[in-house]
Amino acid sequence: MKLVYIFPSNLSHQGITKKVRGQIHAFSKRYTTRLIYLKTPFHYFSFHLQACVAFMTSDCFYIRYNPKVPVLNIAASLLAFKKTVIFEHNVKFDLELKFLNRHLENLVHKWTEKILIKSNCLHVCVNQDILNSIIDKGYKPKNTCYVQNGYLMEEIDQSKVDHETVNKVKALKKNHNKLLVFVGNHYPWHGLNQILEEIKGLNSIQLLIIGPLKKLPQNLPQNCHAINYCDINTLYSIFNYCDFGFGPYRWDLIGITIGSPLKSREYLSYGLPIIVNYQDCASDFDELKPYIYDRRTNEKIIEKALSEEHDKSKLKKIAQNLLNWDNVLKPVFEHIDGSGAKKEC
Repeated sequence: MKLVYIFPSNLSHQGITKKVRGQIHAFSKRYTTRLIYLKTPFHYFSFHLQACVAFMTSDCFYIRYNPKVPVLNIAASLLAFKKTVIFEHNVKFDLELKFLNRHLENLVHKWTEKILIKSNCLHVCVNQDILNSIIDKGYKPKNTCYVQNGYLMEEIDQSKVDHETVNKVKALKKNHNKLLVFVGNHYPWHGLNQILEEIKGLNSIQLLIIGPLKKLPQNLPQNCHAINYCDINTLYSIFNYCDFGFGPYRWDLIGITIGSPLKSREYLSYGLPIIVNYQDCASDFDELKPYIYDRRTNEKIIEKALSEEHDKSKLKKIAQNLLNWDNVLKPVFEHIDGSGAKKEC
């Protein structure tokens, strides 16, 4: 079977690129898979032309929903009456676009949804919250599916590791301090200011912030240290010296209470328990629950996390087994294989 993965954006974001790469890696084990993505705004026409050709020559389409390409979304929804079309929903766009004051884009999104609701597509949601929200809008439950995000482990290329930076991080572990890490773009919904407020009085820890330095809050506490974005090989090497990872802390700003961000999967897969302020979907797996610290259950959750010991090697093994894409994408594989069988009959 020929599967086309359509990504209506560029691959400049490191985290998103890793997710796409991980999903394609899993799909490629089962189907003849290729990727079409929107390289630049100037590539808009050729992107749609590529998608049009794919619609005529391929069997199955996995599309990351994006309201910026309404023509593609509507064409794919019509195609779903003859072929297998799957849309992946990662956020509540109506809430996020409203928060970002993108009113025209939000209007396009709402009109596009009116057509998608009536289509025969499968709509994959990365958490139950998004799933419930689209069903409330009128999507048919039989055409929806919950599939949390997975993670693809990659080998560290030692030749690309910035060992000077890694050694500086290693030095933060002196005197047996616990080292907590936050990786992100410092968007308001990441909640970095709240994290800083909660850790500034904890002398037994150091917080490492990895992200754009120009977006950092002013006057960081003394136990906080910041480095700019680094190569993923350096990042993964740094994780060897960290004890906990912070996930999003203010997702409530954009209406998210349940989530499965790539960031938390990355932490867990490299042996770091996570401290979050939402319900992380990794808790679906009983084996991972002891490694997830949810602030909503305890305002002193950081202190609680620090009081407990964890075996990083054990966590790595559990997370890498449960959160790999081959495992979490099973419902999608079943849908594709079932749809293909029906179409061949």
